[in-house]
Amino acid sequence: VTLTTGEGVSIPAGALGTATDISIKKYDSKPQPSSAQSTITPIGPVTVFGPPGTQFSSAVTVLLSFTAADLPAGQDAAAYWLNEATGLWESLGGSINGGIMEAQVDHFTKF
Repeated sequence: VTLTTGEGVSIPAGALGTATDISIKKYDSKPQPSSAQSTITPIGPVTVFGPPGTQFSSAVTVLLSFTAADLPAGQDAAAYWLNEATGLWESLGGSINGGIMEAQVDHFTKF
């Protein structure tokens, strides 16, 4: 499933136990990390993959768009997910392919 703006997900066969309708919602705003995470500079919008909380039995690949020009000099880009329990954004790492960040995940949430 991929949006025209580049956000998407690739789910391998068997990663979901039952048929599931997948949703992707891209917001216009960038995430606002807490003051405890002041070293994180958001360079892409919040994207919510759903149903939120969906767990996978094997890794799936999420695709997240970003604006490379927003990346401060000397910093590496990485995908982050919001840990709702702590309120903190946690790094997934990832790889860049053009203006798309690809990262492996085992659940759906806000990225």
